[in-house]
Amino acid sequence: MTSNLVLFTFALILVSGIVTPALAIPSSGEKDNACSKPKNPNAESAVGCGDADNDGKLDRYDSAPNDACIPDNTAAACNSDSDNDGVLDGIDACPNTPPWQYVDETGCTLDTDGDGLSDYDETIGYGTDPDNPDTDGDGLNDFVEIDQYRTNPRDADSDDDGLSDGDEIRYGTDPFFYDTDRDGISDYDEVTIHQTNPLSGDTDNDGLSDYDELVGYGTEPLIADTDGDTLSDGDEVNVHGTEPLIADTDGDTLSDGDEVNVHGTEPLIADTDGDTLSDGFEVNTFGSNPLNIDTDGDGLSDYDERVYGTDPTDPNSP
Repeated sequence: MTSNLVLFTFALILVSGIVTPALAIPSSGEKDNACSKPKNPNAESAVGCGDADNDGKLDRYDSAPNDACIPDNTAAACNSDSDNDGVLDGIDACPNTPPWQYVDETGCTLDTDGDGLSDYDETIGYGTDPDNPDTDGDGLNDFVEIDQYRTNPRDADSDDDGLSDGDEIRYGTDPFFYDTDRDGISDYDEVTIHQTNPLSGDTDNDGLSDYDELVGYGTEPLIADTDGDTLSDGDEVNVHGTEPLIADTDGDTLSDGDEVNVHGTEPLIADTDGDTLSDGFEVNTFGSNPLNIDTDGDGLSDYDERVYGTDPTDPNSP
């Protein structure tokens, strides 16, 4: 009898509307068993416990958790756009975007080509292509050209020397000056034609500039001693006056290097002592001194000794 009375009373209460639904939908400012502390110390990171669109509804109860205007289009976040970028604060991931920038659907600066420059800056500021990270195709992205190297992002070769700005950076040359080492040869010609060092005016360190070797003397700018006579091209030209393309300038069969460094003879004069015997003959054949007209001091010149068949090195020879 008692149980029947209880059931009847509960049914009457339901019909009359006295009992309300057990699950209420709290706002973000209200407590929720799943999100409250200290019962759930990780409530802030629990799924659905945040309010992503700042509309006052916990995400777990918000039918559009990323749209501040649903379900309440009167929410403050729905009606405010602090940075005037066209994206409401409630869903703006970058609420402090600088003025005039183009933004994406999240409210962040738009950089379509991912080069580090915003589309607005590319279009309005620099005249670069917002859809191409390397507008001029020189191997450097637009942002790097503008921010790091200060080269022209719309001109592949800022100094017009034939090398792209990207190649100049790779070679270490100056993208603003056509002849980095100031040797009279453009960086392009040094790199692509002569294979000389565009960072050094004298690639082979022989005392002659690359330009002088190529244009003035016809010597090899990559070899310090073009004719192989053991005298550097620079010494031949600047010190001895010998021919850097000929190993034996005076044609006496002694190399210029041997004349200067071994025998002390004159590399520009075939007969240094004037005895009518060439230096080479005296050294290599006759055995006389190319620096002394009368090697043995017997009163006969080395030439006369040759004529008479005597020994130029023995004063007592018959």
